[in-house]
Amino acid sequence: MNAVHLEMIKMSRKWKQEVNNNPDAISYVLLGQKPQNQLFETFFKYQLAEESSSNDLYLLYYQPFNDEHSYGASLLEELKYVYEQYQNELANQKNWVGVFDKNKSSATVFIEAIIAFTNMYPALLQKKMFIHLAPTSIADRKGFEAWIAMCGKEIEKLEATNIKLVFTEHESYRTIKHFYKPHFWNFPIDISKLMENTAESTNQKKGAKENNFQQLILKAGNLLGKQKFGDADIMLDAAINVAAQNKYNQGSVMAKLLKAQNYQAQTKNEAANSSYVQAVNDAGKDKDMLVQVYFSYAAFLLSQKQKKEALNLFEEVGKIGAEKNDIFLQMEAYRLIGQLSDSRFGSATTIINYEKCMALGKELPAGQLKETSLPYIASLLMKKYGRSSVKGSALQETMTVLFDKDWEKLVLIPELNNRKN
Repeated sequence: MNAVHLEMIKMSRKWKQEVNNNPDAISYVLLGQKPQNQLFETFFKYQLAEESSSNDLYLLYYQPFNDEHSYGASLLEELKYVYEQYQNELANQKNWVGVFDKNKSSATVFIEAIIAFTNMYPALLQKKMFIHLAPTSIADRKGFEAWIAMCGKEIEKLEATNIKLVFTEHESYRTIKHFYKPHFWNFPIDISKLMENTAESTNQKKGAKENNFQQLILKAGNLLGKQKFGDADIMLDAAINVAAQNKYNQGSVMAKLLKAQNYQAQTKNEAANSSYVQAVNDAGKDKDMLVQVYFSYAAFLLSQKQKKEALNLFEEVGKIGAEKNDIFLQMEAYRLIGQLSDSRFGSATTIINYEKCMALGKELPAGQLKETSLPYIASLLMKKYGRSSVKGSALQETMTVLFDKDWEKLVLIPELNNRKN
């Protein structure tokens, strides 16, 4: 388990504790430095993923706040998408009730739509619904505060105790001054210690040249955590020079990936994209290095809503896996392509890629099967086929032969950091 993963586990426990100990709060506000807030956002995003085992429902909204009407309308569109996913998954055709009514406050309409949505699916009534409001920009701070207050009042008036609002704020430089019935909490991280532990776990037994390089990377990481982006950039440039002088190509790629993340933190997305392209070029024909860059670059592209471009990179990962005859890598690539293409290109593409994974898994010796994510992929494919369908029955028979009749107990969420190389 790496240092960052450990912090995520701590974050998960802390979050559950704060919610359970403060059930009457309507708004949960994390007050922290940028690293703490980013870690929580990563944790929150994971809860939205299909792989999450959470029993609660998480919604994350990045839409900019210009005025209450456009904001409410954009949130309703996102909620409609969530509704459509439920409708497709449960094959439960019901009419959407979230219609934007300009005669009402957009906050009122939004909360009423969420409640109507949960009433359509009784199972949701047993879950908590956490709504993380994280506008990329706020044109009218007081207007946004008023909108938040209206949401809180509506939740209270309708006795929707399962609906909670979630925010992150810098502990020293607050953007929003007023929240509705808030509970403020924090999650301390020793970012320097985190970087040191990460460096120690990933760079043992390095030579002096690489240690010098690693020190520069460590300092850059600490500066990034303190939001000293300019100073971090200087350290990264120095690291790139050290790597070049010592022909340490892997180090050059690593530094340029960090440089890209530095730009991302400043929302300099064009510069970030350029750094990722440079990292790809530096990796050259080193397939192992290219795979690492492609995964990082694809994550960035997804954050920029460039899903098609990200899918192309995962296709490249699949090709590299085929060239290296690395079945594990191919399965990881095709699984991601399948999951990402589900909402964009429809179920057909998704099923094709899951079936590729199944075919690849069958090529492995029995002793290596348990090291794969095949049970997880099969569980995703079973949802698409339908358990009682002909293909569903055939899949059940296949998995029973490959594993046993209790193969679904082996379903584990794949971790990219633990993938086979």
